[in-house]
Amino acid sequence: MNRGLLSRGSILIVILLIVNMIGSTLPGAYAMSFSESGTIENPHNLENSSGVMEVEIKWGARWVSLGSVAMDKYIRDYALALPDQIHDYENISVRFIKHGGGLSHLDHVNIGDSSISTLEPQTELFYKLQHKDNDIIEVFETGASVLLTGIDASQNIRFSGRIEPEEIGKIPFIYPKGNKGIRMHSGSDFYVYKLNSLFTQNPVDGKIDGLNAYEPVFKEYDIPGSGHPQGYTYGWVMNDEDYLYAAIDFTPDNTMDGDKDYASIYVDTPSGVKRFKVSESQTEWGQPTFTYTDKVNYEHKIYEFKIPLTEILDERFSTSNQKRDDLNIKIAFDAYGT
Repeated sequence: MNRGLLSRGSILIVILLIVNMIGSTLPGAYAMSFSESGTIENPHNLENSSGVMEVEIKWGARWVSLGSVAMDKYIRDYALALPDQIHDYENISVRFIKHGGGLSHLDHVNIGDSSISTLEPQTELFYKLQHKDNDIIEVFETGASVLLTGIDASQNIRFSGRIEPEEIGKIPFIYPKGNKGIRMHSGSDFYVYKLNSLFTQNPVDGKIDGLNAYEPVFKEYDIPGSGHPQGYTYGWVMNDEDYLYAAIDFTPDNTMDGDKDYASIYVDTPSGVKRFKVSESQTEWGQPTFTYTDKVNYEHKIYEFKIPLTEILDERFSTSNQKRDDLNIKIAFDAYGT
């Protein structure tokens, strides 16, 4: 056998072994998630997972995969081990990329007692990832990256997130709840609002904290099937001489999903039940707002309505406030969030 060929072959084998050893110590060594009980689960065996979240770290000038975890529609806690090569790092950039499924969200990210100094592309929302509190950001397939400062690289990177299924339920929450699954009609369940019993205005301006001075018409606990947080939904009704005002604080909807989300008021009028729907594109009767209220500590949807009384009252009462004091308005609501 030719010694030169043997020598060159041996060198090649050594090089391949070295490359393999280096690769085995690069990021992505293992992944794990922690359940509420503290036991370790394999996220890739997560039942009913919707998609996979890939996690990358900035390694010099390039992004290197640290690992990936399967996610379902619920916010869950995950952790990934960091490679030995960065244990002397104080700052590190981390990128999250969603693969498959529907909408995806992150709730928090940290490494030890690290802080988040920047978030791309949603630069103004970095504060939402400091704590696990349902105040979430959306993660697109193009990714979301954060700069973590003051890290303890001997610890795992921990994060909370979710990926919805591509298809979720289309049925809204109904108030009163006895109307669930039926088409609204004059014989449906309604709340009764006595006209002029709360004679005031509610400016349609995205701010409803002032309504806490009044008793809500309803307060119902909702459990979404979409993975959104459980919570109370509140509704208020009032009027002045010209308008019926209403507001819904829909705390379970903590995602901003454009025209997919909506809320409605149903009023039993002399001509039958009328529906007044509000969404991002339907603003004739009010407006939606994605904001904070005093009910929960995360951003969520509220809906405000302003409906002319001429739309819901008999002509005898629609223009004269003096005749209205004994009138009862039968009213119901729905709300839907994705």
